[in-house]
Formats: sequence, structure tokens, C-alpha cells
Amino acid sequence: MADLKYKPVPHDHAEFLASARKRQGFAEEYDSLQRGKCSRLARRRA
Repeated sequence: MADLKYKPVPHDHAEFLASARKRQGFAEEYDSLQRGKCSRLARRRA
């Protein structure tokens, strides 16, 4: 069995959001979550 070691990865949330907001539809969906509205993705999964 492989000997796996825990190696934490740093996460810069502001950088992640800046990058993700460039993707089509991400900003609208993320903002709807911030406002507490049900997104299209959540409705599809329900």
C-alpha cells in the first residue's frame, strides 16, 4: 500500500474567485448564492 503523507496546499480564496469569475456564468451563480437565492445548478440537482 502507498505511504501517503499529508501535504497541505495553500488556498487564496480571493485569487480563486478572481480566476473563477472569468468563467461564463460563474459570477451570476456565485452572487445568487451570496444573496441566498436558489441557483440553476441547485434546482437541477433537487
